[in-house]
Amino acid sequence: AGHVAAAVPRALLLYLRRNTPTYAWEPPVSLPLPADESTSTLLWTSDASLWALGSAVALWSRAADGPSWSVTFSHSLPRRAVHVAASAEGALLATAAERDRLLKVWHPAAEAEVPLISRERTYDFCYVVQPSAVRSLSWRSPRRHVATTADAANDKSCSTLMALCVDGIVRLWSSSRRGGMELGGPRWFLSATIEPETSIQPHGSRASSPPPAPAASLSIELALWLQPTLRPRPLPLHNVARMQALASTRSPFELSPRYSI
Repeated sequence: AGHVAAAVPRALLLYLRRNTPTYAWEPPVSLPLPADESTSTLLWTSDASLWALGSAVALWSRAADGPSWSVTFSHSLPRRAVHVAASAEGALLATAAERDRLLKVWHPAAEAEVPLISRERTYDFCYVVQPSAVRSLSWRSPRRHVATTADAANDKSCSTLMALCVDGIVRLWSSSRRGGMELGGPRWFLSATIEPETSIQPHGSRASSPPPAPAASLSIELALWLQPTLRPRPLPLHNVARMQALASTRSPFELSPRYSI
């Protein structure tokens, strides 16, 4: 949508893009914050709600029947959130403080716990204990498009969290159930680790040959998921042959661009 969120002392500023071909924004909407609350990270969700994190975890949402904004979820933190990552569609949120081994994964609460007449959202969290302090966090992008927050919470492909710790090891944490909205939320288990001393193979070497002994102990300092592209998959060979045969028997004007194969 092109909206921009900015954090200033004791307030958030929202610049909502106008519906014009060029970039232009409405005058900023000011969202006041408590005097003792500071913001260090801002994350948009797919439905244009805004996560504001720092000394607290807060979700700002726009009213369905007007331009006003309000906090639909808020939870204070004992320590300031420094490492933050949101999954696809903003359905899951991972937070950790500085030099913190207790990683929090926030997930939508069970539907039975949220009153139907309430506009507020409810999130719970569970701890995913790390062997050492967290250095960075990121979520795996989904294999397919997920339309809603509930779909994203239940989509197994977007429920994999990559945590890099100060011990230099990357750990992948996966959800053990697809029902992210069920009572109690998802459970998490360690699905894979990446250690440079055991995973590095020289280019062109056989998979069965052991890796060379490193000259010194290696430690991963940065890690990043490869994001999926929008490039379409190649057509199967039998479909390509079918299209070529069709093109050879018909005039180009008779071929519809919407022809289904």
